[in-house]
Amino acid sequence: MDRSGAVVPLEDRINYCFTRSLAGSKLPSDSREMQDIVAYLSFISRGVPNGSHVNGESMPTLPKMTGDTVRGSKLFVDNCARCHGNNGGGMGPIPALWGPKSFSVGASMARLERAASFIRHNMPFDHPGSLNFQQAFDIAAFVTNKSRPDSPGKETDWPAGGAPSDVPYDTKGHKAFRPPKVLPRTTNAAAAIVTAPVSVLRPK
Repeated sequence: MDRSGAVVPLEDRINYCFTRSLAGSKLPSDSREMQDIVAYLSFISRGVPNGSHVNGESMPTLPKMTGDTVRGSKLFVDNCARCHGNNGGGMGPIPALWGPKSFSVGASMARLERAASFIRHNMPFDHPGSLNFQQAFDIAAFVTNKSRPDSPGKETDWPAGGAPSDVPYDTKGHKAFRPPKVLPRTTNAAAAIVTAPVSVLRPK
C-alpha cells in the first residue's frame, strides 16, 4: 500500500476504512467484529484467483482537471442536496459529506480527483453517470473544500515521498493541496491511528 509504504494485512486495510473513511476508531485485530468482517470478505472472495481483478473494483483515474467551488455549489444544490442535505450533513442513512460526522481529511474521498471519480461514476445515486467530468470536478472541489475531522498520524503517510498532488495535508516532500479546515476528533485520537507494519517491502 503506497500510502503506508508497506505491505499491510487485511485487518489494517479494514481499519483504514473505520479510521479514515468513517472517522472512527480501529477494531482490535482479534476482536469478534474484526473476525466476522474478515470471514465475510473471505466468503465473497471464493473462486476469485489471487492477484486477479473484479468488475467494479476501484475507481477509474480521471484526466487532470481543476474544479470550481462556485459552480460546484450550485451543482451540489441541484444534484446532491436532496439526499445529503443543503448543509452536507447527510439525511438518515445517507452519509455526511462535511462537518464532524463526515469522512476524515485522511480519507481518499478528501482528495479532489478521487472524489470527482466517485461522483462521476456513481452520483447522483438516482441518476449515476449523468454528470460530466467537469461537473464532477466542480462538485468535488466544493465538497472537499469543506471542514472535516482530522486524521491523526496523517503526516507519516507516503513515508518515502511521492504523495499524489491533490493530497490535502502535508506529507514528506508534499505541501497540502487546498487544505480544508480540520476539526478535532470527537473520539480518542490514538484509536484512529493504524500503525503500518514493518515490511520487507517498506522503503528504508
